[in-house]
Formats: sequence, C-alpha cells, structure tokens
Amino acid sequence: MFLKILLSIFISFLFIFIFHQIYLYICNHLTTPIVKDYIDKPNDEYKELYKTMYSNSNDNSNSNDNSNNNIDTSSLYNKNIKTLQTKNELKKFFKNLNRTTEYNNISTHSSIPSSASSSASSYQYKTI
Repeated sequence: MFLKILLSIFISFLFIFIFHQIYLYICNHLTTPIVKDYIDKPNDEYKELYKTMYSNSNDNSNSNDNSNNNIDTSSLYNKNIKTLQTKNELKKFFKNLNRTTEYNNISTHSSIPSSASSSASSYQYKTI
C-alpha cells in the first residue's frame, strides 16, 4: 500500500517534470524574444522628425524666395480657421472647467447647515 502511494507520487512528479521540460523547449526554440529599444528608437524618430521639419522649412523658404514672396491665401485661411477652432475649443473647456469647480465649491459649502457652522468647534464632521 505504502509502496503504491510512493510509486504514484513519483510517476506524477515525473509527468509534471516531462511536460514542463517540453513546454520550456517549445518556448525557447519556437518563439523569438521581444526586445524593445526605449532609448535609441525614440531618439532616431525625433532626429527623423527634425530632419523633415527643417528640410520642409528650408524648402518653403526657398520656394517663397523664388516666387517673389507670393503667399498662398487658402493655406493661410485654413491655418487661421484651425487656430480659431482651437481657441474656441480651449475657451469652452475652461468655461466648463470653471462651471464644474464652482458647482463643486457650492455643493461642498452647502452640505454644512448654517446653524452648525456657528458651533463647528464642538462638532467634528467626517466625510464618507
């Protein structure tokens, strides 16, 4: 009886060990490790952005010089519209933010009754 229990425990551990080794083998040989470059890749991307930015600004300045300072009015108009839209969105956001802070201030002050505020030193309020 005791020998049967030991034999079943040994076989169980053997199966677990074998399956674990098979799993490790598959993981090591059939997958590729993922290496993320958090230092060089963003720097390279920024360099590329700066390069295109400066090349575009140089190209624009050269084209403006060559065209005797002709200004494309449609692009200026589109830029002005975008800046106005952005300004309007910011104004709406700040107005909404002011409204919510005013509402929060009113709701926190209105939760204390006026009779309790005069004798606030004798009472302690606990926020839940």
